[in-house]
Amino acid sequence: MLGNKTKYTVNTPENVSITPRNPSFDFSDVEKVWMKDPITSHFMNALSIFIPFSERTVSEVLRNNINNVNHPELKQQIKGMIKQEGRHAAMHRRSNEKIKQCYGGLTVIENIQKRTMKIIRTLSSSKFQMCIPASFEHFTSAVSREILRNQIQWTGKKNNTSIDFVLWHCLEELEHQAIGRDAYFALHKSTLRLYMSQLLWVPLSMFSIYGTQLYLLHKDRIIYRPKSWVPYLRFVIRSGRLFFKGGFDMCRTGYNPWTESDQRLYHQSLSSYQSRTFPLQKEHN
Repeated sequence: MLGNKTKYTVNTPENVSITPRNPSFDFSDVEKVWMKDPITSHFMNALSIFIPFSERTVSEVLRNNINNVNHPELKQQIKGMIKQEGRHAAMHRRSNEKIKQCYGGLTVIENIQKRTMKIIRTLSSSKFQMCIPASFEHFTSAVSREILRNQIQWTGKKNNTSIDFVLWHCLEELEHQAIGRDAYFALHKSTLRLYMSQLLWVPLSMFSIYGTQLYLLHKDRIIYRPKSWVPYLRFVIRSGRLFFKGGFDMCRTGYNPWTESDQRLYHQSLSSYQSRTFPLQKEHN
């Protein structure tokens, strides 16, 4: 079996538990500008639109390959991650319904994403598809790390249900940052394939997310206000670095995405999450 042929390391620290949590969030009273400003809010709205199908794809790829993973600890981490991703997708679908009530064109964008992803998967080998969890989870953990570490820059000291939702999601995405990559190297040796995956997904993701953000700013007429131009460009430059940060380092076999700083940030964020009380999401079998 593939898992027997490749030497690999499980990089998630022992003090990080991939725990499926099921808080529920009510988005009915969330204001249109729910982050620091419209630019930041619409970046997060754009990201949210793409998350349900992306996380479904990640889960499908891992589920299709998990039986080839022989390391019990990694297999358990993958199972926990799949459960978490299912809950993330369910809550994002709920929040996206509210967003799409205001911007009907997002349904078209969703459908384009689904068709594009299906075409790419149809044309890809099973080995290349295993790069999807590694690439996607690297990016979502980079965004999550940035938001958790610089929360005020994103939220502007606001406090609402959607921000609570984002912080929960960021906490769990940070837990995933090594799993997709570890799963890939548990089954395959090629680093070149991971590099090629990054060359595909980074520009495609940037085009999709920033294009959707720009569409939302257009619909609200914000991008046509001269006073918004400099903040918008600053935001794109600052956030754009997240798509590239460590993106090619993670393709190296000896790379460990977890740093001591990440572990401190994770436990601080976990403690903050545990100090709050949320209603629970109903389980769906």
